[in-house]
Amino acid sequence: MLKLTLPLLAVLTGLSGTALADKEVQKHKTQQNVIMISIDGLRPEVYLEPDTHGLKVPNLRQLAKSGTRAEKMISVFPSVTYPAHTSLVTGTNPAEHGVISNFKGQGVEWYLQAADIKVQTLWQSAQAQGLKTAIVTWPASYGADVDYLVPENLSFGLDNPVADISQGSTPGLYDVLAKGAATSIASFDHPDGGEQLDELTTHLAVNLIKQEKPQLLLIHYLDADHRQHFLGPDDEGSLHAFELIDQFIGQLRDAVSEAGLEDKTNFIIVGDHGFVPVHTGINVYAALGKLARGDRAMMTALRPMILGGSGAFYARDQASAEQVETMTKELKDYVETRLRNLVTFIPKDELKKRGSYPGAEFALAAAPGYMLTGAKSSEVFIPSPTIKGMHGYLPELPDMATGFIASGPAFRKDYTLPFIRMIDVAPTLVRLWGAELSGAEGVAVTGIYQLGDAVSDDPLGFKMGNDK
Repeated sequence: MLKLTLPLLAVLTGLSGTALADKEVQKHKTQQNVIMISIDGLRPEVYLEPDTHGLKVPNLRQLAKSGTRAEKMISVFPSVTYPAHTSLVTGTNPAEHGVISNFKGQGVEWYLQAADIKVQTLWQSAQAQGLKTAIVTWPASYGADVDYLVPENLSFGLDNPVADISQGSTPGLYDVLAKGAATSIASFDHPDGGEQLDELTTHLAVNLIKQEKPQLLLIHYLDADHRQHFLGPDDEGSLHAFELIDQFIGQLRDAVSEAGLEDKTNFIIVGDHGFVPVHTGINVYAALGKLARGDRAMMTALRPMILGGSGAFYARDQASAEQVETMTKELKDYVETRLRNLVTFIPKDELKKRGSYPGAEFALAAAPGYMLTGAKSSEVFIPSPTIKGMHGYLPELPDMATGFIASGPAFRKDYTLPFIRMIDVAPTLVRLWGAELSGAEGVAVTGIYQLGDAVSDDPLGFKMGNDK
C-alpha cells in the first residue's frame, strides 16, 4: 500500500508551524505558477462540445482534456461581470466583497478600483506568501497591490482607452510591455472595442510572461461577451470571438513555453456567466408608473438598479416606510399575476441568503427570453432589437452556467467535475501556496489536485492510499 507522505499532506491541507511544512510550502511556491484566464461569457459547451457548434478551439480542447474540466460552474447573483470576477478572486458573494454590480448606483461609472473590494483577494494572499503577482486587464483592479499592474477600463466614450490604462499601470511598465502594440483602441461601447482590447491584453501579457515570469497572473478577455450581447449567443460572430480568444490563449501558452515555465505552470480557464437569447424587454419604469396610478411620490418611492437578467429595488431616502411597503406589495402582486412565469419576485431575506443586492427591499429576476429594462416609454413590454443576448439572471438557470478548466501539474488529468461553484475557485487556488483566504465563503475543492499514485480511496479516513 502506498501511503500519502507527510510533506504532501502538509502542502494540501495548508498546515504550518513546522520546519517540514514550511519547507514544502516554499518548494511548492517556487514550482507552481498560476495563470488564470477569464473568458467573459464563456459557456461550457464551448470546450465540452465544440464540434456541435463548429468551433475551432484547439487550445481549450487540449487544456480541458489534459486537466480537470467542469460540466458547469455556478455563478453568483447577479450573474454579471464585475461582481462575478470579484467573487472569482475572493471566494465570497457580492454582498460580502462589495462589488455588487458592474456600475456604482444607477449610473455608468464602473467599479474600477481595487479599493472597492472589502475582503482579501487572491493577489493579496499570493503577495503575503512572497509570490510575484501580475494583473493584465482584470475587473476592479485600479490601484491593486501587485508587482505588475495593467488595469482594466471599460468606461464608455473614452477617446483612447490606451491612455487611461497606461496611466493606471505600474509606473513605466506599460511602455515596456506595449512595444509594437496598437497605440490607440476603440472604447468598449464600440462594436470592435472588445476585440481590440483583447488583442492588446494578449500582447501585454505575452511580453510580461517572457520578461518577468510572474507566479500569479490574472487576465480577462471580453470580446465573446461583447459579441453575444449584440449578435446573440449562437451567432457566427459570437462563435468566432471564442475562436479568436482561443488563438490568444495559444499565444500565452507559447510564451510560457518560451520562458521555460511549461512544466510548472497551471492554466485556470474561467468564465463569469452564461448567456440567453432575448427578444422582449420588461420596462420596470412603466410598471411602476402604472402601479402608482399617477402618484409621483409613490412612483419614485423605489429606486431600481437594473442589470438585464435581474434588478434590485431600493427605498429612496425621501420615501416614507408606508410608501415603500405599499409599492413593494403592489409590484409583488403584479409580478405574481400579470408577470407570472416571466419574472420571479425575490424577497429581502432570500437576497441575504444569496449574498446579493445588499440593502435592497427586493429583487426581480427575468425568465429566459426576457430582460428587465428602464426605458423612457409607457409600455411595459417592448421589443429588444439592439440587445440579442443577456445575462444577470438567477445562477441556477441552466443557461447561466459558465466554464471552468484547471490544467497543469497541480491538477488531475482528464477528469470531469459535474460542477464547481464560483466562490470555490479562489479558496482552491490559494491552497497551492499553502494559504487560506481570509473571510472566504467558498471552500477548497481539494479533490481536483493531482496526487499521482497517492490518492485516497477511503473517504471516511480509515486508510490512505491505493493497494499496489
